[in-house]
Amino acid sequence: MSSSFLPPLKSQARVKPGEAGKWQPQAGIAYTEVADSLTRPEIGTNTQSISSIPDMWARPLLVDMVLRDQEYPLHSAIKAQWKGMLAAIALAEVKRLKLQAQLLDLDTLQADALIKALIALSPSSQRTVYQSTERSKGENRNPWHKIYVFLLNGQSVGMTSPATLVCPAEEGNWEGIPWYADGRLHSPLDSSEYLTEDDKIQLWLWLDNLKTQLDSQRGVDSAKLKELLNEYKNELAQELTIDPRGQTFRPSRNVAYFGVTLTLGDLDALNIPIQAKRNPSSVSILALGKSMNEEVIFIPDLEQLKKQWPTKQAVDIWIYDTVSAAIFDKAEFIKQYKGKVKFLTEDDIFTKTFFYLEGEGNLPGALLPEDTREITYTVDEQERHLTPLLPLESEVLNYFSSEELIKRLAFNPTTIGNQSAVRVSLTLPLSGGDFTIHREYPIEVNNAITAKPFLEIWPNFKAPNWKAYYALYFDNRTEATKQNKIFRAVFPEAREIHPLDLKDFQITRLDSFPDYILCQDEIGISQGLILLKTPPKVGDQNPNKTWTVGVDFGTSFTNVYYHINNVREGVTLTPLHLQITQATQIERFSILYDYFMSGEAEKFPLSSVLTIRGSKEEERPVLDGRFYILEDVRAFDPTQDDIKTDLKWHPQNIAYTRTFLKHLALLITAEAAKNHVKKINWSISYPSAFSRSDKNLYKVTWQRIIEDLGKTTGIDHKWLDRGNPYRAESLALAHYFADEEGKDLLYTTCIDMGGGTSDISIWVGNRLIHQCSVQIAGRLLFSQFWKNRPDFLNQQFNTDLSDLSSSLRDEPFFVKLDGLLAAEGSKWLERNRTLMDDDPDLQTIVQLSTLGISGLYYYIGLVLRALDIEEKYTRKLNTPVYIGGNGSRILNWLDLSGRFSPDCETSLLFSRLLSKASGFENKKEPTVLSSKPKAEVACGLVLDQNVTRLTGLQDDDEVIFAGEDCEVNGEAFGWQDRLDLTQFQKIESFKLVGSDDEEVGLANLQKFLEDFQQAFKELKITSIKPLRQYDDEQWRNSLWTNVKRSVESNLTNLEGRNSEDVRVEPPFILGLKALLKELNSRL
Repeated sequence: MSSSFLPPLKSQARVKPGEAGKWQPQAGIAYTEVADSLTRPEIGTNTQSISSIPDMWARPLLVDMVLRDQEYPLHSAIKAQWKGMLAAIALAEVKRLKLQAQLLDLDTLQADALIKALIALSPSSQRTVYQSTERSKGENRNPWHKIYVFLLNGQSVGMTSPATLVCPAEEGNWEGIPWYADGRLHSPLDSSEYLTEDDKIQLWLWLDNLKTQLDSQRGVDSAKLKELLNEYKNELAQELTIDPRGQTFRPSRNVAYFGVTLTLGDLDALNIPIQAKRNPSSVSILALGKSMNEEVIFIPDLEQLKKQWPTKQAVDIWIYDTVSAAIFDKAEFIKQYKGKVKFLTEDDIFTKTFFYLEGEGNLPGALLPEDTREITYTVDEQERHLTPLLPLESEVLNYFSSEELIKRLAFNPTTIGNQSAVRVSLTLPLSGGDFTIHREYPIEVNNAITAKPFLEIWPNFKAPNWKAYYALYFDNRTEATKQNKIFRAVFPEAREIHPLDLKDFQITRLDSFPDYILCQDEIGISQGLILLKTPPKVGDQNPNKTWTVGVDFGTSFTNVYYHINNVREGVTLTPLHLQITQATQIERFSILYDYFMSGEAEKFPLSSVLTIRGSKEEERPVLDGRFYILEDVRAFDPTQDDIKTDLKWHPQNIAYTRTFLKHLALLITAEAAKNHVKKINWSISYPSAFSRSDKNLYKVTWQRIIEDLGKTTGIDHKWLDRGNPYRAESLALAHYFADEEGKDLLYTTCIDMGGGTSDISIWVGNRLIHQCSVQIAGRLLFSQFWKNRPDFLNQQFNTDLSDLSSSLRDEPFFVKLDGLLAAEGSKWLERNRTLMDDDPDLQTIVQLSTLGISGLYYYIGLVLRALDIEEKYTRKLNTPVYIGGNGSRILNWLDLSGRFSPDCETSLLFSRLLSKASGFENKKEPTVLSSKPKAEVACGLVLDQNVTRLTGLQDDDEVIFAGEDCEVNGEAFGWQDRLDLTQFQKIESFKLVGSDDEEVGLANLQKFLEDFQQAFKELKITSIKPLRQYDDEQWRNSLWTNVKRSVESNLTNLEGRNSEDVRVEPPFILGLKALLKELNSRL
C-alpha cells in the first residue's frame, strides 16, 4: 500500500509499508533499509549533489553510499570523480601535479567543539575497507579519526576515506588535470587525449597493486570497492593494445611525493604514485648538416602544434623529460629546466626587425630563398626591389648548415595594414615531425642599408684540417657618402681581427670556413644574417697525392714550379675567393690588389713585392703583409710606405722577407689543396752569394714556414726527401738545362742571371767542378742605365719615372722598371728595336749593358784559367755558355733584331772576351739563352736528383775566386786564389793590391776594358759602339781613380765585421760594378 504523501519504494525494497496508525518495533538498520528502498527520481549527470544529511561527514558518506548503489542517480558522476581522483593520485608525478596531502588526526588535535563534534559523529570503524594499525585506549583506533586532505595548487580538492579510500570534494578545483573539465572531475578514460598508452598500463598496474593490498585486509567490507577497482582495471585493459599483466610496475622513487607519508592502516599503495617516465622529446631539433653535442628543445605554440600535427594527441607529444604537451606550462617549464636543458622559442630564432639592402642581387655569395625576388616595397609610389638580410638569430646556425637552412626558409610578400611587409617562415625539423614557425615584418624605409661594404673570403674551399681562412671587409664610402647606412660584418668564430679599430678595412682570420656573417650597425645592434654558400670540398680523394714544389725567390721576381706524375708546370694562383657583396670588376680587383689577394689568375713568375698596409709588424701572413700583385704597373707607386721591395738582400727587411715568404707558401699550399694535394715536398733555392749567416737564416725561415703550414693547412709539409732540398740557384739552373732542355754539360758554363745575382756553375763531363754567385745581374747590368734616362723611358713606354729616377734610392725605380719591362718589354723589342737602333739613349744603354755582361764573361774566363791552374779544368778550351733567369732577357736588347742568337755580334764579343781572360783559344763558343727565362731554377728544383746525368749536385758551395790581387788582414790573395774569408773570425782590413808598375790596382779589370775596346776592332762589330772617350788619357785616368776609390770604400765598409756575416764579393766584380756606375754617370 502506498501513499501519495510518501516517496515511492523500489519494487524489491526490503521495507514493507505497515498498517496505518500502528507502530511497529524495528532494528537499528531500519533507517538504512528505508533509505536504500526509496526510489530516486532521474537527474542529469551535471546536477550537483545535495547533502541533506545533517552530518559533517556527509560528503564521504554520500560518496560511499552512491558508489555502492548502481541505481543511485549520482552513481555515474560520483564514480567518474572517484576514478578521476584515483588517477590523479596515481599519475601525480607523471602529470607533474602540485598535489599535496595534509594529515588531519582528530585524536591529537585540541578538543574544541568542532573536533569533539567530528569525533562524536564519526562513522563506525566497521564502515571501512581497512583497519588502523594504531591503538588507542587498548583498542584499534577508528580509521575515521585519521584522514588526509588533498590540496591541488594550494586548494583542497578531496580527502582520504576509510570507506572508499578517496573522496573527491564536492566542488574541488582540479585545474591542470587533463580530465578536469566543465568544473568537474571526470574519468581519465572519457577521452583518448587524457592518457598515453604507458599511462594506462601503469595505472592498471597501480590499481592492481591497490586491489592486492585490499585483498589482504581482514574484518572489513571491501567487496564493493574491489568490484569497482576491477571494473576500472577492465576498462583500462580494453583501451590497451597489449596485456598489462606482462608489464613492469614503475613506482615513484619519491616516497614523500605528497609532502607527507600516507599511512592508511597497512595500505601504502596510495602513498606511492607512478614514477614519471622519461620520454624522448617530440620537439627536439634535428640537426641537418651539423653535429650537435646536446639535445635542443624547441618550445612551440601549442595551438599551432595542434593545427600542424592534427593526428597526434597532446598526451603523446612530449616536450621534454616527463612533460607532455597535455600538461605543458611554459613558465613552469622554463623555471624548472632553465640551465638544465637547452631550449629555444620563436624569439630565439627570429629577430625583432627586418633590414635589407636597396636593390636586388647585392649578395652574390650569399644563400637566399628564391622567393626573395618577389619581395618589393613602395617608396614615392614606385615599386622597389631589395636584397634581404635574413631576420634570423645566429643561434639557428648551430643546428643547420646554410644549405639545409635555406631549403626550409621562405619569404612571402604580405601587408600589414597598408604597408608592404614580408612573411618569413621557417620549417623546423623536430623529432616528432616538421613544424613551421612564422613572423611578419613591415618593410620600413628607415631599415634600408643604403651602402654595401666590400666583403670577400679566401680560400673558398673546405679541406680536412685547413685552418687558415681570411675575410676582407672594406668600407668604400667616401666623405661625401659617409651618411649612407652600412652594415659591419662580424664573424663569431674569428681567431684574429685586424685592425680591431675599424676605419676603412678589416681582415679577419678564422680556423674554419664560416657558415654565416652576423651583420651589425655601427653601435653593434644586430641587423640580420648573411648565409654563405658552402664551398666545395677538396682533399678527400687520393690521400697520397703529392706535389714537389720548387721556390725560386728572386730579387725582382719569384717563380714557383710543381712536379707530379712526371709533369712539371709553373704554378698559377687561381682566384679562390668567395665574393659576398656585389662590386664592379674594376672596383673589386683594385681593392683586392691593395688590401687582400688578387682576384685574377696569377701565373708565376711574379714580382717580389710585399704590401704591409695595416700591419702590426707581427709577421702574420695576410694580416701583416701580403704578396703584392702589380695590377697596373704604370699606376704602381713603389715609394709608398706600405710597399716593401728589395726583400732578398736588404738586412733591415728580414722581417718583411719572412712575412712575404709565409704568404707565398700559404698561397702555394692553397693552390695545392684546391687540386686535392695531401702532401707537399719543398725544394728551395738560394744564391751562393749569400753569406753563411744568410744561408742559415734563410733555411731556418723556410723550416719554420714548413712546420707552421703543417699545423694550419691539414697538408703534410716536409723537405724534399730525394736529394738535396736546399740548393744553390746555379745548380738548379744547370739541372734544368741538362734534364729539361736536354743540353749536354760536357764542358759548359751555366749562368742564372737574376735581378741581383748571377749564379755560375762550370761543368766538365756532366760533373760540377765549380759554382759561385756574384752580386751583379739585371739591375746593375741593365736597369741602372735606364734610371739616368727617364725621358727616353717616358717616350718609349709612356710612363713618367722622373721622380723615381731622381731619387737617391735605386730600388723603387728598379721595381717599377722590372714590372714595366716584364709586361711590355718583349712587345717593344719586336716592334721598335730595329727602328730605334740609332737613338743615342738606346745606344748608351746597349753599350753599357754589353760592357757589363762582357765583364761578367771576363770574370768567368779568369775562373776557367784559375781552375786550369788548380788542374780541375785541363781542357784548355773555352766553354759554351747557357744563360737563364729573368736577367737573360737583357741579351735580347743587345741585338739589332730584338732577339739574341748564338751567332749574333754580341755573342761573338762575349766569346772573344771569355777567351782573352782564360788565355784559351777562341773557338767562338756560343751563348745560348733559355727557352723559359726565370723558370729554370724553379723547374730545376723539382727535377729528380736521383735520375740525372749530372753529378756533384750535392756538393757544398765553393769559395769564389778573387779575380784581382788583394790583401785581407795582411794576408795576400792573388787573382787566381779563392777568397776564403772564413779563416778569419773578423775582417780587420781588406784592400786592393797593385803591381809594381800599376798604382791603381784592379789590373785584370783594366785589362778587360782594353780587351773590350780592342775586340770591336778585331771583330768589326758595328751594331754596338766601343767607348770613344777611353782613348783620352785624362778621361781614362780620372775614370780609374774614381773606380778604385769606390771599390776601396766598399772594402773598407767590411772592416770590423764577422766573416760569417760577410757576403763575399770578388774584387774584380766590385770593380766592374764601380766601373759601370761611373760610366753611367759620365755618358
